[in-house]
Amino acid sequence: VRSYLMHFLAEAESYDEFAEYIESNYLKRVFAETKLTLGKGDAEKCIAMLGASDYKALLERVDIDFAWTNKETFGPEEAVTLDLHIKNVKTLIVKVYEINARNFYQTYGREVGTDINLDGLVANEEKVETYTEAPVLRVKRSFSFDKLKPRGVYVVEFIGNGKSSRALIRKGQLNYTVRTGVAGQVFTVYDESNRQVKDATLWLDGHLYTADEDGTICVPFSTNPGERKAILGRGEFASLVTFSHQGESYSLTSGIHVDREALLARQKATVLVRPALYLNQTPVTLKALEDVSLAITSTDLEGVNSTKVVHDFKIFEDRESLYEFRVPERVRTLRFELRAKVKLATTSQKIDLASGDSFDLNGIDSQDSVEIGRASCRERVFRVV
Repeated sequence: VRSYLMHFLAEAESYDEFAEYIESNYLKRVFAETKLTLGKGDAEKCIAMLGASDYKALLERVDIDFAWTNKETFGPEEAVTLDLHIKNVKTLIVKVYEINARNFYQTYGREVGTDINLDGLVANEEKVETYTEAPVLRVKRSFSFDKLKPRGVYVVEFIGNGKSSRALIRKGQLNYTVRTGVAGQVFTVYDESNRQVKDATLWLDGHLYTADEDGTICVPFSTNPGERKAILGRGEFASLVTFSHQGESYSLTSGIHVDREALLARQKATVLVRPALYLNQTPVTLKALEDVSLAITSTDLEGVNSTKVVHDFKIFEDRESLYEFRVPERVRTLRFELRAKVKLATTSQKIDLASGDSFDLNGIDSQDSVEIGRASCRERVFRVV
């Protein structure tokens, strides 16, 4: 807000236009400071507005301030230019450091900031600028850095008259998309232009994962799921990203259908089974299933259960599996259950999965009476047992 206000006050003859919106004492000080630092207006009048002590503080103040108009992002091949407002600086030292972002991420696990410790680092570029303006003048100057073209992370430090200001410049960025696969989470890496990077790497918890032939990177599931930070790399360039590292959780569902009209005692009927396997709620191939079987459990009117297990039950990705069976006599309930095992990639342990459905039959035979409702009368029929 102060920068905007100084911009409009620079050419204004008075501050009356803004008096309706801004507290008068503050507005008066900003008006006087703006005119004095730009060398415009009546200097004596502006000094009187500030007062002797404030004017002395203004003279002694050192400014190395980045202009609010500076760009926040630069393309990898774009030249870098920074604008600064400089005041009361006779000698300005400009240093450029290229940061090894990969090492920084691995050591500290966070993004590079302007608070990075530069002690012991040798600047890639250094130059000295000298100025002769009066201490009260605040001058806008532009600095170009033509050598900052490769992708990377750079710190530009401006040092003058006991004050230092830093700019952090990041050129290029690696991003990703992730999906769930049978062996783990599959990453696809993209550059700042959303082009796939097929030679990318991913560093996670001390392990380096490289891209497969199709350019994707497979990271195994975790036994301790949660938010993780990873380092995406391409050559010497690296970016720090965060993702949700998943555990390994399988679930099996199945659609089971039997034509009820075919369920006649001692007759053959056919059951249709269409399974689906999910890993972390994502559909995956049925080829991961082992020891697949179909269990058919019948319960008669006396509550006695009988189970038949069809081993090596064949299932398919693109169609239903069919199995023909003979319907038992006096059956009350038929339950079909698809059973299988799956091997966890994280522990090599095999776990059991199951999914099924039940069908109730001959309900009328388990009741002592049958009621038939009609529009104008009710008929009760008793069965002798």
